[in-house]
Amino acid sequence: MCDIFENLMIGVISGLLSSTIVTIVFTYLDKKEKQFQGFKNDIQIFHRWILRIRNELEIAYKYKDISSLRRAIEDEPILPYFNGLSSESISAKTEATEYIRTLVNEYDMNDVEENKFKADMGKLLNML
Repeated sequence: MCDIFENLMIGVISGLLSSTIVTIVFTYLDKKEKQFQGFKNDIQIFHRWILRIRNELEIAYKYKDISSLRRAIEDEPILPYFNGLSSESISAKTEATEYIRTLVNEYDMNDVEENKFKADMGKLLNML
């Protein structure tokens, strides 16, 4: 009778212990997966924002109307998963957003040369 009780207790305790370990591991892995997916979504949102600015920049150059470009630049996306980036990545993102913000002032003057326009379009494409 004592052997049965001991074996039963060993089974219950080992089952509880293994299920606790499995739960902790799966919770950790799920959290990491959610962070990774959120980061991928933030990258996609940032790329879409740059592509939108490229399109609005082309419209601003062709039709000399920067209102939609200004609106697109002001709609800078909120990227919560970019908080854990390395210092190099943060500086690259900051440099890209600062460059994009300067475009409104440059294209506000209405006399932008074609070479400057092409250089800006290329630089925006390289940010992707």
